[in-house]
Amino acid sequence: MGQFFLGLHGSIIPWLLYIGRVEQISLFQQNLTFDLNDDRRRFIFNVFGQGGVGKTTLLRRFARIAEEANGITAWVDEIDEDVPTVMAHLAEQIGQQDHTFKSFNERYRVYRQRRQELETDPEAPQTSLTFVSQILTKVGVRLGRRIPVGGIALDFVNENDLASQVSEWATFVARKLTNKDEVLLVQEPVEVLTPLFLEGLQKATERHLVALFFDTYEHTGQFLDDWLRKLLDGHYSDVPSNIILSIAGRDELDKNRWMANEELLAHLPLEPFTEQEARDYLIRKGVVSEAVIEVILHLSGRFPLFVATLASESPSDPKQVGDPSGTAVERFLKWEDDPKKRQMLLDAALPRLLNRDVLALLIGEEDVDTFFTQLKQKPFVVQQGSSWVYHGVVRSQMLRYKLHESPQQWAELHSCLANYYEKRMDDLRLGRDEKLDNTVWQTFQLEALYHRLCQEPHKQVSTAYGRIFNVVYPNYTSMMLTMVERSTATVMQASEDSGVEEEFDRNIAKLTDELSQCVERIKHIREKIERLDNVIQLPSVFTIQFLKKCHMFEEIIGEAIEEEEPQASWEKLMRIFNGMTKQEVDDMFEKLKGMINVLTEKERKDMVKDISLTLPKRNDFQQMLEEREKLVTEEIHWREQEKQIFRRSGIVI
Repeated sequence: MGQFFLGLHGSIIPWLLYIGRVEQISLFQQNLTFDLNDDRRRFIFNVFGQGGVGKTTLLRRFARIAEEANGITAWVDEIDEDVPTVMAHLAEQIGQQDHTFKSFNERYRVYRQRRQELETDPEAPQTSLTFVSQILTKVGVRLGRRIPVGGIALDFVNENDLASQVSEWATFVARKLTNKDEVLLVQEPVEVLTPLFLEGLQKATERHLVALFFDTYEHTGQFLDDWLRKLLDGHYSDVPSNIILSIAGRDELDKNRWMANEELLAHLPLEPFTEQEARDYLIRKGVVSEAVIEVILHLSGRFPLFVATLASESPSDPKQVGDPSGTAVERFLKWEDDPKKRQMLLDAALPRLLNRDVLALLIGEEDVDTFFTQLKQKPFVVQQGSSWVYHGVVRSQMLRYKLHESPQQWAELHSCLANYYEKRMDDLRLGRDEKLDNTVWQTFQLEALYHRLCQEPHKQVSTAYGRIFNVVYPNYTSMMLTMVERSTATVMQASEDSGVEEEFDRNIAKLTDELSQCVERIKHIREKIERLDNVIQLPSVFTIQFLKKCHMFEEIIGEAIEEEEPQASWEKLMRIFNGMTKQEVDDMFEKLKGMINVLTEKERKDMVKDISLTLPKRNDFQQMLEEREKLVTEEIHWREQEKQIFRRSGIVI
């Protein structure tokens, strides 16, 4: 009995030792036996360690323990893109077991509906070209340095321009929505929806333990970390005590940021198996030959994923495991005797998302059902949402092997996959506006982008930079930030998987430098023009309309005011003023006296202010206008340079 652990209800759980991690599993299990007010009770479990060390597997065991304790479980990973989506996903999972999120679900549906209506409105503000250029520049900096892309826009884009875009959207939302509650919901969804989410969570915990699992936190933590800490601090509302959060990622939670919650935390660093854990695992898998065990321990480095993969067929002879001098992929595939199935396993690594249809595309209809069933049982294949994926550590090695083994087949298969996703996009038959809020279409688009880049990496690398923004431009700001990060991550992954990182980085560095120069020059020119405009003191709309009404433009400059170019007409008038003598100016105002007398006191003051502010500067006016015209010409030149960079980098504008 020493090898087994008693469950919460006295049941024996033999699989604890089966997967190793006895200490961590025992800690989680024992924690559930403590009263909620017991100082030993922990409410947050932070699992961290490098890829392949078994974080996801451990979280799944935690989930099974919670379910056996009559708990409700819900799971989040990198599929979820923002906080409202995460809350909706958690509410959906918990709601399947306990219907407690009615208020949240109703409000979330309104949020999605109003957001879609606004984003597809023809009058919606569009993302400015300047804003695009600035994000492109900053994305390039991160790509060139191989910096994770999460939060690109918020970290690097000029704050004033971002604020301007946000302000423009806020004004548009307030104008379009008459319900103040809905305005707040669209503008601040996290603040509005989180209390409703907590309300549902509170109801669920009255009857059950609720265990929430946050996997791949190295990705999701970029937008979840602040929200989770504010949530636990009571910023939105009281947090129910009958919950447990399990957070798994490559890095430990930031101790400075999570200091306030230290007493609630259990830190669980994961290292490779100890030798004894690995041996116990292998014995339970039926690997009993000491010679075989020694080879597996040596080849796997005792990483749980590699130990499980090498032991999956219960080899009895060291030769079945593989040559220690062989590649990692050859060792993984050594236990598969059928050359056809070995090739299938390699080919199935190419898609980022696997399902039966994608697999049939690669290996044909004849073998797909049997092979897919077998594939899902492999230790390195895990389910992610409605798809399956290879573990990143294994997939990256198989991709390198496939690329070097058969570059031509690599290109053909990626072309086939790109065509498949492009057809799936077309089959949805969505209009442009519908695409903006359709996550299925967006997923197909990103997968098509990935496979098209992988198909011809050396040819496509020069335009890969631009492909990032072809995904989002000219979408709207509210959509843009998330899609920039997703498309950037896709392009980065394609360059890494295709082995063109260095070439891609050189290309990125060159384009970023060129674009940075354009952005800075345009910004500098715009600042000069704005300073001149402040000095020139262009007139109010009222003054323009008054002079138009009394035909003063026609009488003085010999032509009627131009409907589309009132400012140009005013500039012509100022040039004439510049050439007038004092007597000529006095005569002109004499003609205006009768007409001015019909104005109200306020109207008269407004017009006199407009003209009096301009006339004292009339001797310098011509010079200022000429300087302004030169700056405008220079700005046009640099904007054309900017467009040429866009075209060279494959951006469609």
